[in-house]
Amino acid sequence: MKLWIVSLITIVAFAAGWLLRSIPLRHANATTEAAHREFDQHARKILSTAESMPTGKYGYSPAYSDKYFMEIVTQVAFETMTRCGQLVNSRIPSFKLPPSPTGRPSPDAFPQEMKDQAVKLVKTSMDLCDREFLLLNDSQLNEIVTAQGAQRVTKADVMMDLVSYVAEAESEMDTYLKLSGIASGTSVR
Repeated sequence: MKLWIVSLITIVAFAAGWLLRSIPLRHANATTEAAHREFDQHARKILSTAESMPTGKYGYSPAYSDKYFMEIVTQVAFETMTRCGQLVNSRIPSFKLPPSPTGRPSPDAFPQEMKDQAVKLVKTSMDLCDREFLLLNDSQLNEIVTAQGAQRVTKADVMMDLVSYVAEAESEMDTYLKLSGIASGTSVR
């Protein structure tokens, strides 16, 4: 009987040790993956807001001196692509911004094709960033990259700037959606 209990305790201890060893106590890329998750949350909401804004409101701006919604959407796409390219020192793909009306556009100056093109541009930029994040890991965060001209910063700085930028862009786009009379978060996935 004692032999049986000792054998059982040995087997349980061995199994517990094996299980504990197979569970990682600290994930190797915790910082990068957390930033990627945060980026994805904001990216989904940005894309949802760009899709939710009616075409007739793409020329909307709260005040005459403010950017109109189309400018914000295209700026978000461009800035996101730029920052993601800096994150892994890759060239951003060339892309064509939707043509902008001259002067101060009226809200109906933007046909459906321009909205579709802008939404596609946002989606493309977010997809590019998803792929760039997959190329990054925590061990690379101290590497120096060139950002915003000739400024030399770490990849961690660029990553934090990117996440901060998309959070701010999401807030700005959501504000435009609310101010234009559209309920925010209506189609957030």
